[in-house]
Amino acid sequence: MNNISYDQAIELINLNNVILLDVQKERDYQKKHLLGSINIPVEEIKEKVINVTPDKNQIIIVYCLKGIRSEAAVDMLKRLGYNNIYNIQGGIEK
Repeated sequence: MNNISYDQAIELINLNNVILLDVQKERDYQKKHLLGSINIPVEEIKEKVINVTPDKNQIIIVYCLKGIRSEAAVDMLKRLGYNNIYNIQGGIEK
C-alpha cells in the first residue's frame, strides 16, 4: 500500500492534478474534511468512483478520519484497476 503522511499528501496535491477522496460516511464528512475533497463513503466506492474518474491512472489520495476506512478503500480501488492510489496514513484526525 502506498501510505503517505498528511504533509506528503499536501505536497502531492500542490504539484499534481490529484483527486482527493474522502471515504467517511456523509455525516462524518460534514463534521470534518479536507477542502476540495470528494466524499464517497467506502461502502459506495464500487458504484461511484467511475463517475469521479474513469481514468485508472489518475492520482487519487484517499483518506478518512483515522485511516481504517481509507485502507479498505485503497484495496477496493486496486481491485477495480486503479493504479496511482495513496492513503493518508492515520487519517486526518489530529
